Amino acid sequence: MVKNINPRVELISFMRGFFVCPIISFLHTHNLIEKIINTEFNANSFKIIKNKFFFDKILFYLASLGLLSVLKNKKKFKVTNIGKKIFLRSGSFLILHSYKPYVNELAKNLTKKRTMAISCNRAENVVGSGSTNNKKFFPSAIDLVKKEKIGLLADIGCGDGNFLLQVSKKFPSASIFASDISKIAVDASKKKLKTSLSKKKHYLVCDAANVKKWAKEINKIKIEKNSKILISVWYILHEISRNNPNNVINFFLQIKKYIPKSILLIGEITKFDSGIMALNKSTSIMPEFLFFHELSGQGVLKYEDYDSILKKIPYKLEKQIKFDLIKIKNKSIPSAFIWLLKNN
Repeated sequence: MVKNINPRVELISFMRGFFVCPIISFLHTHNLIEKIINTEFNANSFKIIKNKFFFDKILFYLASLGLLSVLKNKKKFKVTNIGKKIFLRSGSFLILHSYKPYVNELAKNLTKKRTMAISCNRAENVVGSGSTNNKKFFPSAIDLVKKEKIGLLADIGCGDGNFLLQVSKKFPSASIFASDISKIAVDASKKKLKTSLSKKKHYLVCDAANVKKWAKEINKIKIEKNSKILISVWYILHEISRNNPNNVINFFLQIKKYIPKSILLIGEITKFDSGIMALNKSTSIMPEFLFFHELSGQGVLKYEDYDSILKKIPYKLEKQIKFDLIKIKNKSIPSAFIWLLKNN
């Protein structure tokens, strides 16, 4: 049971997101965040903004929320400490905003017998995920493998290529393989990886679940003797699972079958019961993440399911990092985790 709730605070927080999410998503999409964080500015500071009047009112609105401060003498704005922290997490707003099509078609979906074919804004989702992961998860993941001798970096579900760009800085001589079911994502990876020092880059539009197909392409790539293939899989297991842990187990078995000497770097989110989410909704965005994942037919599994999966796959858990712990009785369960898996 949720206690000590201030109904007015809850009401305001629910309503405010309607305005704040699209505004911060716009700032992120149009690359305005960095300038907002690092300089003093006004509506005239951004060439892309044509409607100065409208944007000026947006800036004053953000100031009324405490995200910006008004410098009256200079007639400019400056980011506040809390504003900086929030703007640095703008990718998370973009992820949520990418599911806008679901909200826009809400009435049609609820009043029709058949669910309409809807998908998120893939471009926003790819960019938002890459930005969020780059700040929160990728540095820790790279730290887990920095001492390994890697000859090939293969990212399955590569998104915008952010992870491959960052990890390739540690392994500049390694080849790169980027694969995603979305051509938008693969094209974004190609663009981002132009600055990578890696001389050999390979790209494939492919469903991550089709291990045989992408493994065949990986095995064509020649790598330095005694080096390893690092396969990274970021938030793909819940798409493969369809709420069935056996599908995830089979995924690992397929990787072992077709690329037996690889090491795996896995990033994933976990599912919680609605009661647990209600108790932690002020500090966790998981209710929204789980809502949209369920709507799109994906199957986020509970952390206990992954404990069970570990016992049934031909890999051992070498290292683990847990994120955003939620207390359940006497246990602390992660909202997300990273695994480094090696051959059992």
